[in-house]
Amino acid sequence: DYIIQNSLYLFAIYYVKESSSYMINFYHNFGNNNLSFYKGYQLFLKVSHDFPVKITSKEVIKIGDLVLELIPLQEGLLNVVNVSNKNAKVVFHPDKKIVTIGRGRECNLCFEEEKNISKIQATLNYLSTFGCWCLKDGDEEKESTNGTWLYALNEYPLFDGMMIAVKNEQLEFTVDA
Repeated sequence: DYIIQNSLYLFAIYYVKESSSYMINFYHNFGNNNLSFYKGYQLFLKVSHDFPVKITSKEVIKIGDLVLELIPLQEGLLNVVNVSNKNAKVVFHPDKKIVTIGRGRECNLCFEEEKNISKIQATLNYLSTFGCWCLKDGDEEKESTNGTWLYALNEYPLFDGMMIAVKNEQLEFTVDA
């Protein structure tokens, strides 16, 4: 196990024999567990183009200067909230299947003014076989330029080559054979 701790964060990387996988878990240490504006969080995972993240509980992503909450609702609905502008909420139905986020006008969630995000920054796909939405960086063909970062609020599987950001440091998770 690898554990890093200070007054703001504590996380662990550990191996789970049953699934033959490494996991990372962030334990927030804020007393009241208030998720106020996410500025205190110090652990981020870079969302991969090849390994989408299942959205089974509330997740928070950072793209450029934007912070978005992804909140799964009943019957496959997905609520997307712009944290800096709580009035900006959109709910997507699972029939939509694919939702694109970026500065391109063709995106379902278009942020034209944001210069630090790609034309298609991230894609959300509804997978009926899993009954949940999945998030991946970029579009069907390529990754975004600056990456999509997930605030580590839950337990997540790690894969070889995954980027982890802790405060001002970026670490690459590798598995030695």
